Amino acid sequence: MKNTKKIEFKPLTPIDGNRAEAVNVRRRGDWMEVTGTPAAVCPKTTDDRFLGADRRGSRTYYFMQRNGKDVIMSGYRQDGTFTAVQRTLFADGGSVTGFAVSGEFVVMSTSAGLRYLH
Repeated sequence: MKNTKKIEFKPLTPIDGNRAEAVNVRRRGDWMEVTGTPAAVCPKTTDDRFLGADRRGSRTYYFMQRNGKDVIMSGYRQDGTFTAVQRTLFADGGSVTGFAVSGEFVVMSTSAGLRYLH
């Protein structure tokens, strides 16, 4: 098909819970620390869950789900500096079950349906 694009999803399992457990991601009290490349420190509350990151141009954006319903962009990293934003992208968007970055799209599979950013 001419305009078809396959997007691979990284499933989030019940084992993920509300913790940020991914390669190079560590919880530091009320903060989440991403070590290695890229490195970032951003605010994270007890009910936040790290979803993933997207690199566009010279910035890397970080996404979280808050309280099991709101999807937020916690901030971005540019030139080695992390800038906290805490912008709500989808309010009460349902539990996120998958997250993928493909080209200019960030796609999230939620219990309420597919959500995407362009």
